[in-house]
Amino acid sequence: MKISPKKRFSQNFLKNDEISKKIAALVSKKNILIEIGPGTGFLTKNLCEHENLHLIEIDIDCVNFLKKKFPQLNERIFNDNFLSIDLKRTFKEKVCIIGNFPYHISNKIFKKVIEDRDCVVELIGMFQKEVAERICNKKGKNRGFNSIMIQAFYDCEMCFDVEKENFFPTPKVTSTVIKLVRNNRKKLNCDYQILESLLKNALKQKRKKLRNALKSFNFDKKFDSILEKRAEELSFNDLELLAQNVNS
Repeated sequence: MKISPKKRFSQNFLKNDEISKKIAALVSKKNILIEIGPGTGFLTKNLCEHENLHLIEIDIDCVNFLKKKFPQLNERIFNDNFLSIDLKRTFKEKVCIIGNFPYHISNKIFKKVIEDRDCVVELIGMFQKEVAERICNKKGKNRGFNSIMIQAFYDCEMCFDVEKENFFPTPKVTSTVIKLVRNNRKKLNCDYQILESLLKNALKQKRKKLRNALKSFNFDKKFDSILEKRAEELSFNDLELLAQNVNS
């Protein structure tokens, strides 16, 4: 049975086994491991020694192929959309997520990780290089809400680039493998809704100093030095500090 990549699922299959092995080597073996979008199992074959491996694949043709290729995993291969799965209810334990994710759902993947941060302790994933940089860079004008919130709860590492010729069909962009590891932050030290509103206002007007971008918020004069900066210049701790000290 031959499986061809489907455009509707944005499938680009990895074809370099050395890269597959390098990705697999990044996994910690202590948690349940969930591979998202395994396709034809090119990465899966290097993950099979993990005793708690589960596969989630949206393409039924790939699911049927995987069940024949990895009969030992039959009960742990799910035909489902990862974005709609309740991880806590399904697995009831801490999980590590791994995959070559479709680039058009990158932000949705990160949003789900943020929402399920008490369950997802590690993510190893292949993303478009500029997305990987945005997620991992501590400062810079390209950061968005998801990248800032990911950095609040995860230690982020850019591991290595993967050139486009290592995929079939060949994508138009370079890819980068990143690793996110849950840090020790249990909760935010501010109101989430205030932080979300503050961030969205600051990021919507990135070229403006925060004093102008955050005109609808009231701060004490002791924060003047921070407000003279732009959002791209601040760390998460700076942004959290501002959210803590919004005057009503």
